[in-house]
Amino acid sequence: MTNFLEQLVAEWLEYQGYFVRRNVKVSKRSKGGYDGELDVVGFNPETKKLVHYEPSMDCYPWPKRRLRFSKKFAAGRTHIPELFEGLELPTKIDQIALLVYCPQKSGGSELGGGRLKTITEFMKEIKEGLADRHIKNKAIPEQFTILRALQFANEYWGDCQVPNSTNSTFNADATIHFAQALAAAALVGLPPFAPLALAALRLASVFALPPFLPNCAIQRRFP
Repeated sequence: MTNFLEQLVAEWLEYQGYFVRRNVKVSKRSKGGYDGELDVVGFNPETKKLVHYEPSMDCYPWPKRRLRFSKKFAAGRTHIPELFEGLELPTKIDQIALLVYCPQKSGGSELGGGRLKTITEFMKEIKEGLADRHIKNKAIPEQFTILRALQFANEYWGDCQVPNSTNSTFNADATIHFAQALAAAALVGLPPFAPLALAALRLASVFALPPFLPNCAIQRRFP
């Protein structure tokens, strides 16, 4: 089953011109299996930038997160140079922990030797990157399914006024709410397209208020 967050990261990198590798198994064991996996690695041959993303929806305390991402990023530094044979790679790898549940970066801006980026920061980056693209003359290619959906949202949802559960109107910052809702809908396991309108409306306000998310450790404060 496709991991939505990894798919979104991969699409965004490929759209920007990166060669992308996903779910790369590393450190093969002598008796079978692997010790680790690199989620999304990208190399841009034009800018010579090498990036390694590890997206996560975990709700672990910060000490456990640091240990977990330290292992992931150490594996990346060891094995990434092998992934793009024949290409001249930079020595520096931009390693990024992309977190959905991260209240105000209370753990700092660094995590396990890599940069910490919140889902809000990532969605803002995408929104700004697509701001000057319009469906009529700069439609995103169809192979970028999620990015194309976000482009449609950016193009058409701004003028929508849909009653929400409190009988007020849902039109303030509609595009960013829709983008967040799209991410939230798929991340919690809802199909991202067929029931998207209903899911987006219900989840937009919820996603903006993480303490109300049910049955999730996000409701507790990280140490």
